[in-house]
Amino acid sequence: MRNELLGRSGQAAAAVLLVLAFVLIAVPGLSSRPFDKHEALVLQTATEMQTRDDWLVPYFNQQPRLNKPPLSYWATLGVARLRSGDPAAAITILDARMPSLLAALATVVLLVLLGSHLAGRTAGLLAGAIYTASPALGFFAQDARPDTLYAFLCFAAITSLLLAADCVAPMRRRLGLWVGWTLFGLAVLAKGPHIPLFLLIALLIALRLVPSTAPPDTVPLAPGWRATLRRVRPLAGLVLVLLISIPWWWAMRSRIDPAMLADSQLTGTLYQPALSGLRQAHRELLGPMLQLLPWSLIPLIQWRRSLNLLGRSPTLRRLAILGLVPSALLLLAPQHRWHYSLPMLPFLALLISMVVLDGLSSISTRAARRRRIALAATFGLVVMLLGANSSFGILWDRIRYDREHNLAVLVEPPYRSLPILATLSIESAYEIAVATSGRRVLQLAEAEAIADQLRAAGPGCVLLILPSAELDRTGVRQSMIELRRWSERGRELSVMLVAAAGDASDACPSPGSGS
Repeated sequence: MRNELLGRSGQAAAAVLLVLAFVLIAVPGLSSRPFDKHEALVLQTATEMQTRDDWLVPYFNQQPRLNKPPLSYWATLGVARLRSGDPAAAITILDARMPSLLAALATVVLLVLLGSHLAGRTAGLLAGAIYTASPALGFFAQDARPDTLYAFLCFAAITSLLLAADCVAPMRRRLGLWVGWTLFGLAVLAKGPHIPLFLLIALLIALRLVPSTAPPDTVPLAPGWRATLRRVRPLAGLVLVLLISIPWWWAMRSRIDPAMLADSQLTGTLYQPALSGLRQAHRELLGPMLQLLPWSLIPLIQWRRSLNLLGRSPTLRRLAILGLVPSALLLLAPQHRWHYSLPMLPFLALLISMVVLDGLSSISTRAARRRRIALAATFGLVVMLLGANSSFGILWDRIRYDREHNLAVLVEPPYRSLPILATLSIESAYEIAVATSGRRVLQLAEAEAIADQLRAAGPGCVLLILPSAELDRTGVRQSMIELRRWSERGRELSVMLVAAAGDASDACPSPGSGS
């Protein structure tokens, strides 16, 4: 279905506005906004890999971090090296966020190209605008966690395989398959095989159940699953995926205690189906809709038109399968997060754009003009809201700002070299403390263990991070000085200065001493 409501000049203007919207949303605050727990993990892990001169085994807080494959850390290290030209230069939060920004930009560009190929340039540009002016990009284009890079690689891999499956030219088809399976392997190195595998299942279903949108004499279509499999060569492709991902796995495995590796997420503990996962299935059901607001409401409001178009358009049926089947497969995952659906959102954004254009083409010129104005106004308001959030943090939780301000005491001149103890109960502040201080934070299971740890530490001063309510349970007899206190999720956390032996007020630097 091709519905070109915009002429060439209109399409050029729309492309310029799309670029401006992306810059307004994705660039402000890129290096200045405080980082959260997940970003701290990427930033500090890349820093420790650089310090150890070891790009194989990820480390966080001087312990192996076996939760994620290494591609996001490698990307951070690569950006830092390109930016500074110095292999030993300090890694900044800008270095950690830049791969996500570039991945978000690449996703928008690829979405516009895919939409232009499948449904016309207007549909492609509108799909890019929908994705740009959405929480999916507004909240994750500047996020250092690996999910944005992962989403792009998954989307690009499936897009390449989809187009290759419908391509008649042998060389272009083989090239598309090679590119698709290579991107598939890189996606596995970014965060694991589960979402790429679910998208591959959705792709095979779409190819099997929905006829090609290409002219019937250009694509060798044959009935049955065997013919469908031949179009994407999954066995040869999976061999290529293994060749890309397995070398790192084996090299890392030879350096790690097998018992430690067996209990890690790298062995697939989060990928095992579990009926208990249905208790939080609403996250997978609502995730795509919330991340594409307000645009995701359009197919729901116009549900009759959407169903009618679904019956008429093979392209729309394919997009629906690619966007919804992986989310359905995630319902049985033992763990649910809103951003797990990020790789499927570009397909749904294109679906929404086709529904919008179908609605505009079927009404009178005057009514269509009013709807276009309403869409443009909504787009402008969403862009301004997301841009203001990037610049001023109006939608971010204030905790991240308070936490950054108070934990900055860890690197103030009087305290920047002191050991740090923390209890498990400080939760996310632990990762922030490690990344902010750039040194080891020793975690203790209970506040009651602090006194024993101080005695074992010998003479000197120590920084403690713990809930303020647990101060009386530490068993510490010497006096403590409270350096910082802030509220976090209904409780208060404190940074305390205490002498391992003697009186803190005599043995430790006083606040503001600068020495």
